[in-house]
Amino acid sequence: MSLHINITGFGEIQRHLPQDICLTVAEDSVTVLTLFSELSRCYPKAIHALERCACAVDDVMLNRQSILSTCCTLVLLSPVAGG
Repeated sequence: MSLHINITGFGEIQRHLPQDICLTVAEDSVTVLTLFSELSRCYPKAIHALERCACAVDDVMLNRQSILSTCCTLVLLSPVAGG
């Protein structure tokens, strides 16, 4: 089985990544950290922005150690100034 993880970004990260990204993982599960590492490898100009991003799946905030085991959309949320 493989997983297909769609990546959607908001805020600053949108300037550093293509609009539509789908990462395919050959394993049954993957950590958010592994996905971030792959994004950093493929898009080195995004490394700084990725380090500051929060992420979520289905309105649930995740940390870098969170494990994804189903196909989903990972939303990358850049920090915002102000309120």
